[in-house]
Amino acid sequence: MIHQYKVDDRLIHGMVYMTWFPKYNINRAVIVDDNIVNNETRKMSLRLGMPQSAKLVIWSVEKAAEKILAGVDKGSNVMVIVNSPVWLKGLQDRGVEIKEVCCGNCSDNGKDSVQVSGTLYASKADLEAYKAMVAKGVRFYRQTTPEVAPEELNEKLKNM
Repeated sequence: MIHQYKVDDRLIHGMVYMTWFPKYNINRAVIVDDNIVNNETRKMSLRLGMPQSAKLVIWSVEKAAEKILAGVDKGSNVMVIVNSPVWLKGLQDRGVEIKEVCCGNCSDNGKDSVQVSGTLYASKADLEAYKAMVAKGVRFYRQTTPEVAPEELNEKLKNM
């Protein structure tokens, strides 16, 4: 079962596997990214950052949607991680039901990004994806660790 959809530009890092993985007993992480899927060096470095207790797969939006809709998560505790909400919107556009998304860190890209909250920045494309998904009823919240109270983001995102 998919326990969490997460937007974090660091993808796999200590806070994810030290706090979120144990919270949901994650044994499979799915990174969805049409760019990383074709970058062998990046894929290898992400795999090196994974704890041995969980498996990592890196899929394109198309393949991830196909696998999720086919029930690949049955029998596993899954976290889907993206570095941009654009990839999640791609999943949603292909029929994947997404009810809520936890947002972590997304750095200021120095070009067209705006600060949403704290260390969460969004580019113009990210904002378009966030707003489209909010309009379809997806709940976005910012939460750095499970122990910290979530900050609701939908109203902020609607008004940006």
